[in-house]
Amino acid sequence: QIEFVVRDDFTTLRGRVSAHGRPVTGAVLLMPVLTPRMARLAFAASDGTFTVGGLTPGEYLVLAVDRVDEFEYTNPEAVREYSAGMQTIRLFPNQQGSVSLELQHRDH
Repeated sequence: QIEFVVRDDFTTLRGRVSAHGRPVTGAVLLMPVLTPRMARLAFAASDGTFTVGGLTPGEYLVLAVDRVDEFEYTNPEAVREYSAGMQTIRLFPNQQGSVSLELQHRDH
């Protein structure tokens, strides 16, 4: 038996990515704490802002990186080396969260 759960309490995350106090573009990783392999990517615009809607309420680890090529962002082990730049945020049903992130540079 397969059971489907339909939700109508999604949340939105808005934010800004910066480097040395200036807005920058970058990839934003949103990794649900309970289901890290369900990570999502968003991209900050040239003014550093981003918006991600349709998120399931809960706790997320959020990280901004300069590039995602060859980055296994759905693998918690691959993301762990950037933990210093991560923020934890709790998103509540039918509400909007916000975060400010410092861009992390991937050297390899």
